[in-house]
Amino acid sequence: MSLVTYSTKVTDELHKVKRELAEARGELSKAQSSASEEHEKAVGLEQRNKELLAADSELQRFKSRLPAVQHYLKCIPKLVEYVLSTGSSILG
Repeated sequence: MSLVTYSTKVTDELHKVKRELAEARGELSKAQSSASEEHEKAVGLEQRNKELLAADSELQRFKSRLPAVQHYLKCIPKLVEYVLSTGSSILG
């Protein structure tokens, strides 16, 4: 009778271990999926960071030229006044 009891306990333990193994595999699968998603997000963020750095570089270049542009824009009213006062044929 003790052999039957032992066999039953071993079988029950085996089923328990198989269930735990299946649960562990499920959790591992979820963790791997989550890690894969996070990796994709990280790669996307790195790409976006590169794009923003390039845009910032372009913005800085524009800002460095802004004083010259503003200077020439301030000259336009004087130029218009000169053209109108001299009756120049620049306007056609």
